[in-house]
Amino acid sequence: MRFDDLIKKPAAPQKPLSYTESLQAKLNASMESKPTPKFTALEWSIMEGGGSLETENFADGKNPQDKGDAKRHGINTKASVSSLRKTAKQGGRKGQLAHWLANMKAGRAKKK
Repeated sequence: MRFDDLIKKPAAPQKPLSYTESLQAKLNASMESKPTPKFTALEWSIMEGGGSLETENFADGKNPQDKGDAKRHGINTKASVSSLRKTAKQGGRKGQLAHWLANMKAGRAKKK
């Protein structure tokens, strides 16, 4: 291998692209890249034209039959602030949720 082979040669001048051609080139380059994990497989298939929203219960992927965090951990959301503070002393996720709920209830505007 000769020294001249190691030196990069300047690329042949290309004709300047029009605005629409440059946008199309950028779009093609972005479409060729791997899909980012911020979309679900269903969302990617819909964007590519393969899937439909009817394949899932809801478009956002949430299932209405799943219970909320407070209900799963057995916290009474209608309880008073003092009883929620008592529940919060149990610790763990249940205590964490009870503490948060008590703070939300305590900071709420009072009824007239």
